[in-house]
Amino acid sequence: KLMGEFKSREISEKELKFAKDFLQGTISLGLESSDDVALFYGEQELFHKKIMSVDDIWKKYQKVTPRDIFKISKEIFRPDKIGLSVIGPKKETQDDHFEKILKNI
Repeated sequence: KLMGEFKSREISEKELKFAKDFLQGTISLGLESSDDVALFYGEQELFHKKIMSVDDIWKKYQKVTPRDIFKISKEIFRPDKIGLSVIGPKKETQDDHFEKILKNI
């Protein structure tokens, strides 16, 4: 149900601000030790071949709008891009239930 909401409406400025504040706090806490900082910069060099400062990355995050989130959610939350894994015994009668879950995304 929640993923369907992302596709059907733009998030509010308030929701986006909450997410950005949470992300900023998480990034700050995640870079408290020298090991974390080394990993942060090492991963950038290894995967992106470009190193950006935390401030530069944060400036990019600040530019994200509710419209951006809405557009990308329509690309990501599609039934043909979603998979479902079930752990444990499954009854044959549950097939319809799982198909409904995937169709409602």
